[in-house]
Amino acid sequence: MDNIVRSLRALERKIKKAINSEEVKGDRIGETLMQIDFHIKRLESIISLLEKRRENCSRMSSEALKEGHVEKANVYANELNKIERFLRELYQLKLSLNRISLRLS
Repeated sequence: MDNIVRSLRALERKIKKAINSEEVKGDRIGETLMQIDFHIKRLESIISLLEKRRENCSRMSSEALKEGHVEKANVYANELNKIERFLRELYQLKLSLNRISLRLS
């Protein structure tokens, strides 16, 4: 998951660098917009999967607590915490890509 976040951050830096350069032409802007849209869709699918996993971990954690398995519930709670951290980062990346896309349009 960290690799995905790093690669999307690198893409964001490349896009910002391309936007700030004076060599930006109409064709490059169109290509950049297509790449941004592709990555936004990819982010949305990853976010969807993580949201499903978050719901599953939440349910499993509460079930484990009801059954008296505290250690198991803690494992699910820790995983839930990590998933929510990733989701916050992915939402921020998606927002950044949307802002860049709007500026280029």
